[in-house]
Amino acid sequence: MIKQDYKPRISTKAFSNNAFATLPAWISHPFAIIGYALITLILAIILFKDDETSAEDSMIESSIDRVVEEAESVKSIQLESGSINSGPINLDLFNTNESATTASQAKIKNSHFEKQTPRKETAIPTVRPDSLIQSEKQTTPVINKGKNTKYSSPTIIPLNFSNSKNQKYALKPLISSLKWKSESVRKNDNLSLIFKRIGLTPQMVYKISTLDKNTKILSNLRPGKSIYYQLDKNNQLMSLKYVIDMQNTLYVERESFERRGADSEINKNNKLVSRMVNKTIEYRTAYISGIITDSLFLSGKRAGMSDSLVINFANIFEWDIDFILDIRAGDSFSLLYQEEFLDGEKIGNGNIIAAEVVNRGDVIRAIRYTDSKNNSDYYSDAGLSMRKAFLRAPVNFRYISDGFNPRRFHPVQKRIKPHRGIDYAAPVGTPIRASGDGKVIASGYNKFNGKYVFIQHGNSIVTKYLHLSKRLVSRGKRVKQGQIIGKLGSTGMVTGPHLHYEFVVNGVHRNPRTVSLPKAEAIPKYEKANFLIASKALVLQLENRKQIQSSQLVAK
Repeated sequence: MIKQDYKPRISTKAFSNNAFATLPAWISHPFAIIGYALITLILAIILFKDDETSAEDSMIESSIDRVVEEAESVKSIQLESGSINSGPINLDLFNTNESATTASQAKIKNSHFEKQTPRKETAIPTVRPDSLIQSEKQTTPVINKGKNTKYSSPTIIPLNFSNSKNQKYALKPLISSLKWKSESVRKNDNLSLIFKRIGLTPQMVYKISTLDKNTKILSNLRPGKSIYYQLDKNNQLMSLKYVIDMQNTLYVERESFERRGADSEINKNNKLVSRMVNKTIEYRTAYISGIITDSLFLSGKRAGMSDSLVINFANIFEWDIDFILDIRAGDSFSLLYQEEFLDGEKIGNGNIIAAEVVNRGDVIRAIRYTDSKNNSDYYSDAGLSMRKAFLRAPVNFRYISDGFNPRRFHPVQKRIKPHRGIDYAAPVGTPIRASGDGKVIASGYNKFNGKYVFIQHGNSIVTKYLHLSKRLVSRGKRVKQGQIIGKLGSTGMVTGPHLHYEFVVNGVHRNPRTVSLPKAEAIPKYEKANFLIASKALVLQLENRKQIQSSQLVAK
């Protein structure tokens, strides 16, 4: 016997007169009828939403399936051609450039893989399989063309669904991708000769040379440097680069240099523009100290100082200390100096900003100070200039071959004859410096003095420089302290190369090493307060560094 569904029979006669007569009274109330209608409407909306969400989810799942199918297709082609190794497909490569897409994909994973309640998301644009994968050369892999077919290795790139006006250039190369070439600057080279070797016209040389003040540097090219350039396929200059030094680089380029597009779309009449790229040097403060056991140079090198740093250190104190004769074993030195960094790499040493020498128990300090007029010099910690009126020694010498001696036996003339100066032994050609500001009153030669130079300093002092190999100043010329006036030699009546140096005060010869020199000038009064603040800070930093280093040595 077949079971049938129960269907209640309702008499139509019951509704003919007073249809609700047989129902309870509250059901027939008008507000109840309105409530039934609202409930029915809400249920219909919910069912509609579920259907819409399900349809959307189906569309999203369909899109993902197509993406995966295309990725698997590309992967199989690459595996067949040997361009990649096998491995899982990375769906992240198929992201669009719209932020909503990323959020949508995340929610798709939650809804379809974690079985969470689906929510309505922004619709994902339909993915066109023929636009999904683009190769670097805009080629599409060839499929089923034979076992010897060579496939181009495709590069997966993000899709762009925007309606940008520049979309037609989206996959075309940047001009900046043009290959850089270089041409070395030779001896007696100029821009015309270099451009001729490159294959550029004289008109281009004129355009660049007269472009603006930046390109004037190209009229003085340094041998050994290089000109870097980029040419398009028509041999037109698109960009030029010249590295002036570690900080400064000159660029000359077309205005459209950064525009996207093929070379054929570039307007070759675009005017050239120049720009100077400047890198900023970073300065870091460093500290070095040491004990002198033999010479300042060797002790400084052992402490980690470069040759130039040792020389600069000695030059600061050259008015007060003779580092050849005055120094003693056990003397010490310390200094704060600047290290120069560019792009995180050390490129050299800067200025010494504070220095100290302990010589036979006496402490001598020097502080570098830049005044309100941007003039920099070294002063003692009390504010007196380290730069005296005269240098103690006008030459960097190896040793003193003969000192100041009123009763010296002359090695050539074989008799007692006063030696009224000091003989500084050094290699032939060593530069000789003026010991102070003055005027050249004599520059000549005789058989006793050889080539010589005499300088008048004020009204009372004359300095003399004998046995030179070369004179670099003439009579009547004014010179500055430290200016090179000649080269050391062995001319005249001598037994070997050296400089004979005399210091004459009011006609009387004085020992250059012991004579009292004019006092140093003090820092101007209006700069004194600022200087003392800077000086105290640097001296304190020197002392702190010394204490830290001492504690580290004790710990070892």
